[in-house]
Amino acid sequence: MAETKKQAKKRKKKKLPKLGVTCTDSRCDKGLHCFRPKRGMTADEIGSCRSCGENNLVDWERVHQRDPAESTTCATCSPLS
Repeated sequence: MAETKKQAKKRKKKKLPKLGVTCTDSRCDKGLHCFRPKRGMTADEIGSCRSCGENNLVDWERVHQRDPAESTTCATCSPLS
């Protein structure tokens, strides 16, 4: 029986290894915070780390401007860079 295009494509597609990271992971001691809001957070709490509660780590007004010229600045100040 001949292989269909869909089967061939699926066979060729390699699965990437999982990174072991989720959207709500944080490692605050290493400067990796999670800013995804939890249900029930007050307006004052939104924008702070959901694990340690630290706030004022991100200039949200600047981030929400979505200026492409800022992308290199943001990338160089990240603890991952």
